[in-house]
Amino acid sequence: MDVDQVFETGIDRTRNEAARETDEQGAAHLRLLGALAQGYRILLTRPMKGIFLWVDDQETRQRIAEFLG
Repeated sequence: MDVDQVFETGIDRTRNEAARETDEQGAAHLRLLGALAQGYRILLTRPMKGIFLWVDDQETRQRIAEFLG
């Protein structure tokens, strides 16, 4: 997932903190992943009549397909 393509308000500080970390399992990385997962959950559970999801990134598309079965 390319976090540089996420434009959610308030996520910049967490993204910058994660960029400074050397450990991908560090606290800022985990907060960033949690925030991104929360954003996706909100977007994917709010539609009333359905949703079409286009994912341009192949890696992310495969990951979502795994989750959805």
